[in-house]
Amino acid sequence: HSYMEHYQKLLENRKINTLLEIGVLQGLSLFTWAELLPEALIVGIDIEPNCRYYQRDNIAVIIADATDKAKMEALNTLHGSFDVIIDDGSHDPSEIWMAFDTLYPLMPKGGLYIIEDLFDDDPFLLQLAEWPESTIIPCVDGCLIVMEHE
Repeated sequence: HSYMEHYQKLLENRKINTLLEIGVLQGLSLFTWAELLPEALIVGIDIEPNCRYYQRDNIAVIIADATDKAKMEALNTLHGSFDVIIDDGSHDPSEIWMAFDTLYPLMPKGGLYIIEDLFDDDPFLLQLAEWPESTIIPCVDGCLIVMEHE
């Protein structure tokens, strides 16, 4: 999938100081974000220890499980609240929910929480739609779910 065109529209005209990506894999998206947002701190989180090798000047990689509430709260304390969070991790709805439930309330007003590869017919989407203080921004045939913190 290629969401970059949609990301450009979502992120243009926004001041982004910090971006968190859940799920690092081979680090390519971290490098892309660092190039597109050279003044921002890009933080990646993954359970695979080798992902730490993708750290650069404005890229931090944390080896942790995004479903660990205490570690996610510590991450937020360490780096401050994130302007943008992209969940491209396990794609398991229960794991997405655990990370979302911890991180979304810590976001600043106007922050974007983006979940990749979640489709319109996923029952998890109904849970998100009922979340207070948020707006779902439809995007990419439902595969890219964007929650804006109000």
